[in-house]
Amino acid sequence: MRTARKLMSMSVIAGLLVAMTVVMTSNSVEARPKYKAVITKTYKDSEEIKKAGCAVCHPPKEDGKGVNPKMRNPYGVAVGKALGEENVKEDEKIEAALEKAAAEKSAVEDKTFGDLIEDGKLPFTKAE
Repeated sequence: MRTARKLMSMSVIAGLLVAMTVVMTSNSVEARPKYKAVITKTYKDSEEIKKAGCAVCHPPKEDGKGVNPKMRNPYGVAVGKALGEENVKEDEKIEAALEKAAAEKSAVEDKTFGDLIEDGKLPFTKAE
């Protein structure tokens, strides 16, 4: 009886260690490569959009290494609101959301996010 209980305890501990290892070594970023691809295709003439990558919608991490995928800048918030749901995969829905977000007012006086993109800028300012 004790051997079975000890074996069961060791199995539980081993399982927990494996689970902890997976959690600690996995990348916690929930990348949406489809979004990036559609944004790049939609704004193919914008060098700023191409260079920014995920930073089009996400602010940088505090340490300056990459973006914070759990947060969105104002343009990312507008795109998310226009999408209406998480993890949209259909190009047409993403394109429609980009168009809707582009029409929204940015923090720059008298400019929409789309106006900023047309002006060769990112759809947000660093101050936002």
